[in-house]
Amino acid sequence: MFRTSGGVGICETTQRFLDGHTRHPEMSTTLEAGSTWAKNMPRFDYGMYSAVVSAPLETANFEPDIFLVFGAPAKITQIMIVKNWLDGRDINPTISGNAACIYYVVPPIKEKTWHISLPCGGDLRRAACEDYNMVFSAPMEVLGDLLTGLKEILNKGLGLPPQVSPAIEYPLPKSYVEVGKSIGMDWVR
Repeated sequence: MFRTSGGVGICETTQRFLDGHTRHPEMSTTLEAGSTWAKNMPRFDYGMYSAVVSAPLETANFEPDIFLVFGAPAKITQIMIVKNWLDGRDINPTISGNAACIYYVVPPIKEKTWHISLPCGGDLRRAACEDYNMVFSAPMEVLGDLLTGLKEILNKGLGLPPQVSPAIEYPLPKSYVEVGKSIGMDWVR
């Protein structure tokens, strides 16, 4: 609980936490390793927030700062394709095996970024998260762009379920053929 409270700024980050005592010996081989993890965990400044409130988007009676999507890698890949479609940029995750809720919440709010995380042991043991899920989180203001992008890639045949067309050889997209020709490949069809 402390990692969560300290990470979202509800309580002060103690020196004991920063020294690695909440990690060692159960979750780190040395106090130094525990300290390294603690010092690098994303966090809000103390007092910035007094609580965390969550609800399904369909029933929330407040305006959320971020939204989360739990899904299989194929579904999260769709979100990554949309991000590329929107601005040409990738989503660069910071993945930890601990305190995943902090990684879901802090970077998207603090940095105003799209974020991908893996569920931690708490998600798997206490929140009944499927062991094959990933988590996407982002500021609420990008939800409209995400939904528009998902519709667009679906219309272009890039959505789910994938249109599988295995073949020994298949026609390449025009843009691939043009790149091949530009580097001297004359065999490209």
